[in-house]
Amino acid sequence: DGPDTPKTYTIEQGSSVRAHEFAHGLVTGLTLSFNNDGCEVDGSFIGEALTDGITMTSTPTEIALQPVMRTQVQVYAEDSAAALSGATALARVLSAEWSLTDRYAPVWTLNGTTTWDAFVESEPTGEVKIMMEADAAGMGLLTTMRAGDTKFIRIEAVGPQIGAGPATYKLTIDTAVKITDVSDIRDEDNIIAVEWTGQFTHDSTWTKAFNISLINALTAL
Repeated sequence: DGPDTPKTYTIEQGSSVRAHEFAHGLVTGLTLSFNNDGCEVDGSFIGEALTDGITMTSTPTEIALQPVMRTQVQVYAEDSAAALSGATALARVLSAEWSLTDRYAPVWTLNGTTTWDAFVESEPTGEVKIMMEADAAGMGLLTTMRAGDTKFIRIEAVGPQIGAGPATYKLTIDTAVKITDVSDIRDEDNIIAVEWTGQFTHDSTWTKAFNISLINALTAL
């Protein structure tokens, strides 16, 4: 019901020999994948025209990596957002993917420069994909899809304790979806599996379509 104010970045690359940068870097799409091969981050990024021959920032702050391991990830599905708290994780989930793409777009005008003039919010595509064994639980979303009901999906990764505790590293992605597509029922690593695709949907009770919570060792961004 209103415009967002996204965080933008300046990206630098190079060394003291030669370096370049672009300003107003903006994330336009993000995909988080969780499967037995590991957990991956992918996405898209735009920025203003490249500036060559810069002097790099002398003392950048390095952020320590904290990988998300496949053994830390569980997936939940409930009929309401409130029910996700205390829910039982789904069994036999083979993979999960959360993506939000085409979030912003540049505005190109005849402005006498080599860069875009502004950015606007475009019509995004938001999807959650879950591949499960095609057993009674895995086929349960068939009823949801046929009825057009909303399902609330949680993908959560709980990592090790942060310092002396009591907090732990945690990534929680909650999303309200309508099931819009289903794959062929097929063999996947010797298991008969099915993949469901859910499209983000705004839930009037929850007053949102998705919510991401991240707990880590940073005090601020």
